[in-house]
Amino acid sequence: MSEQQIKYWNKALKFHLIEPEKAIELYLKALECEIHPFLYTNIAECYKFLNDKINEAKYYLLAEENGLLELDYKYSSNPYNSYAWYLYETKQDYEKALIYSKISLDIEPNKESHLDTYIRINFALNNQNEALRCLKKLSEINNTFKDSLDLFELYKEELKNYSKNFFKTVNKEELLLKIFNDNNTHQNVIDYVLGNTTVIDYNYIETSDILITMFKNNFDFEDIYFSRFLIYLNEKQMLYSFYSVLYEVYKENKTALYTAYKALKKAEIEETKIINFLIVYFGSNFEEELSKFISENLTEEIENIILKKLKTIESTNYVIIFSKALLLNNYDKHIDSVKKVLMKVLYSLNTNKLLYVIKDDEFVKNIYIKRILGFIKSYNKKNKYPEIETEIEKYLTIENYEITNKIKEFGKKFEKRYENYFYDYFIEHSTYKYKRNGIFYQKMLELSFILDKFTTEYEIFKEFNYSESFNYERLKEVIYEYNLQISQAFDYFCGEFKENKDVKFKKYIIKLIEDNFDILGDFVQNSQKNYILQTLTVFYKINPEKTYKILIFIVNNNPNPKFEAKLIKLLLNYTDKITDFRKFADSNNLNTRKIGKELLKKIN
Repeated sequence: MSEQQIKYWNKALKFHLIEPEKAIELYLKALECEIHPFLYTNIAECYKFLNDKINEAKYYLLAEENGLLELDYKYSSNPYNSYAWYLYETKQDYEKALIYSKISLDIEPNKESHLDTYIRINFALNNQNEALRCLKKLSEINNTFKDSLDLFELYKEELKNYSKNFFKTVNKEELLLKIFNDNNTHQNVIDYVLGNTTVIDYNYIETSDILITMFKNNFDFEDIYFSRFLIYLNEKQMLYSFYSVLYEVYKENKTALYTAYKALKKAEIEETKIINFLIVYFGSNFEEELSKFISENLTEEIENIILKKLKTIESTNYVIIFSKALLLNNYDKHIDSVKKVLMKVLYSLNTNKLLYVIKDDEFVKNIYIKRILGFIKSYNKKNKYPEIETEIEKYLTIENYEITNKIKEFGKKFEKRYENYFYDYFIEHSTYKYKRNGIFYQKMLELSFILDKFTTEYEIFKEFNYSESFNYERLKEVIYEYNLQISQAFDYFCGEFKENKDVKFKKYIIKLIEDNFDILGDFVQNSQKNYILQTLTVFYKINPEKTYKILIFIVNNNPNPKFEAKLIKLLLNYTDKITDFRKFADSNNLNTRKIGKELLKKIN
């Protein structure tokens, strides 16, 4: 594959979903370099987006004729799934569709869209068992996958009883024996799990592969064989294997908690050990579910253990989950204990998630104030800014107290060292707790503009950009409302356009330049960012004369070498300025001289 082909191909992929006509044009150029079946499937897919069924059929056929099936290096699954779907939906050639669908799953076995295709093809072929097996798998990977919601609903009862029905046709002991033998399991383990002995005497087994195979073969967690296996692991202090494998298999499925709990309860494992393991393995991803789960299963014994653990504070993960569980179970009874814990871990920002559920706004406000003052104090260790902590405390606690010059001066120094910290630590997390128009939130936001201006402005644009009601008029209101810099809005939308080429961003960029030409002209001429300099073509279209001054400034002030070609192309619109071009060619600056010589060469 040549560099030229890769260039066209990668460029086409950027337009594949948003401008299929443009993508087709680029894919065809890539085909001129070298034929590849994936290019044909991509073109066919673009024609599908354009509802051109004739060309869609033509290019899928070309993909097949040019070795889609025979390709040695099948590195991408999408072409095979795409063609399988076409054969299933449009041609109703289910046997052939199945061949290509299987290949897509060989490459990416857990991709939701590919599983959905494979399931539907199997249902169409009346392969009910295989379709249900994969639908069960898909539901465990992502039971909210939107393309398969109709299948989840239609086969709800079958999925619910799948394990039970599966074992009607399978001899459990034979299947289990095969799993153990395939994994070279010690005879003592086999005898114990199959119920042939009650003696546990073997010291070590490699459990991961056995567990994964049992999951794949739909062993019911509450089944006696699974229970015996877990008892065995518990006796050998190897339950961690069960949890780590369970997490890997079910990390996207929140029901894993309940599944694990029921299995371990059936195996008569101590409840405190179960909860401890659940937090270790699922705590970071399943906080909400774990808190709710512990709250619903809270016995007096577990409550006492939790309160004891909270006194020692093993980790903030434990603090959040246990505290939320206590508050969910009985808020009034446990709120004082939780407040004491929060004061002990005052400066741990991880506990922000816990602040959201506390109803005492004054207490939460004081936590934020203490954290902010602690943050300021860490910067002001040498007391270069006496009374600054007092000033900020007054500002945050006294309603009519305004930002003082002392705070502004401090902010200039603070921002240089701690840029990106203040907003992330205090504003981003507090938005979940406080109303945007609330006095305390507004005060913290204003302080963030002083201490972390760049990040605060950027995040405000980002937040409003993703709201449904956002448009250019709303953008102007936001800039005015928050007293934001036009250049920051411009920088943000140029960056967004660079990333995803959304047309609305381009419109905002053009409107911002039209309304603020001089301000943004100064900003662009002092920028070294390529995605900012790209907008000079827009400046040129709006006002060529003023744009020339910007270009002159850039050329004379060490231009970005990566942007030289674009600068030269723009400057060639000003052939009457040849005197300036000669000056460039005689400049002491290497980059400026290079641009000048190139301009003279092209003109002559």
